[in-house]
Amino acid sequence: MKATIINLFQKVGRASLAIGLQNSHSGNMACLISAKDKPVQLVITKSGAQKGDLEPEDILFMEMAKEKKPEASSELIVHRAILKLPEAQASLHAHAKNVTLMTLAFSAKRKKSLSFSPLDPLGIIYLTSIPIINVKKAYGSLELAREVASGLKNYPVVAIRGHGLFARGRTLLEAFFYAGIADFSAQVWKSLKSLRIPEEKIDEEKRKGIRELFFPPFPYCLSWERKSSVFLNKNELKIVEKTRNRLFLSQISPFFTGSLSWKNRKKIIYASPASTPLEIKGPLKAFDLSSSPEDEEFFCHRLIYEQTPAQAIIRAFIAEAEAIAWNLSFLNDQLSYFKPLDVEGKVLHPQVPVFLPPIDTAVFLELLKKHQLVIVRGGGVWAISSLSLSKALHHLSSLRDSLHYFLSLKELNLI
Repeated sequence: MKATIINLFQKVGRASLAIGLQNSHSGNMACLISAKDKPVQLVITKSGAQKGDLEPEDILFMEMAKEKKPEASSELIVHRAILKLPEAQASLHAHAKNVTLMTLAFSAKRKKSLSFSPLDPLGIIYLTSIPIINVKKAYGSLELAREVASGLKNYPVVAIRGHGLFARGRTLLEAFFYAGIADFSAQVWKSLKSLRIPEEKIDEEKRKGIRELFFPPFPYCLSWERKSSVFLNKNELKIVEKTRNRLFLSQISPFFTGSLSWKNRKKIIYASPASTPLEIKGPLKAFDLSSSPEDEEFFCHRLIYEQTPAQAIIRAFIAEAEAIAWNLSFLNDQLSYFKPLDVEGKVLHPQVPVFLPPIDTAVFLELLKKHQLVIVRGGGVWAISSLSLSKALHHLSSLRDSLHYFLSLKELNLI
């Protein structure tokens, strides 16, 4: 048990550092473990430990009820308060740059709002809202512990002014998932700021209510964390795992989001969620062409295979794409196009359709077949390839670069 917990902390620490959720030393994480006839133990990272390079001695075990260790994280009092909540078995504190920036921006503008309302489908479905906490001592204080625990009673993530976020979960991976979604939602907000969209326009759109989401993501499922028993040959497994790892590390889709499928000879290989680092993995299925899982997301994959020459499909959630879709939605057109400015983007995808829900499925399939890339506001980015999973990934990776150039030039007031 102890070795398993240490290994999990190390994996989550490396993953957090890899996507910039933490810097070399920031943040901390904790969880509860229990054994028959023994007091419940709290496991927490050591103060000052490098989260991306945790050693076994950097992970401390102590009694939840009373024991204290001076070398434990300065946020021990906050984690203890979180882990007393009924649904919390794990907690994670991350400095999450996009979330931190958002809290500082709200403070600078003297926003009266004590919460942040996500605009993207992931934030809307998984978080609903993120309470923003502003206390005198925003680290390791009793006041912070009380406020954080109070906020996490109703929401999976709370933000701290100038100090990132705290997330709770039934497992450490679930807490990491929610933390990643929160930073993604804040990144969408930041990208919208780069586009200089007036806040009153965004507020007006939000007041209209949430438009129909296109194949909304599933609630977090603990079964995602179990090792898949599907049989694939070594080369097939390598191709799928490389793609999933790249979706995560290149931040093409947040942890445990998106989906992919690959039609390989007489079977379909399917991963949902898709984005995950190599050492954490995720659910994976393989089935013959005459059968399929009872999965609404796969229903869309099957439609695409039936109506296009696709051999591989990836659905991802790119923050910059969601912001662009919001921007184009103010043109009041159901369908618009994003036109890249960089050379690779112009060659690979000279114009990318951008849909505003509700979606006409026939038009969606027709344009996906023609362009191999489609952005849906509230529905992610869909990419296909008639050649390989790698080629579908290339479409997404290149699109993210094109979006970055466009948003950066907007931010610099050059376009």
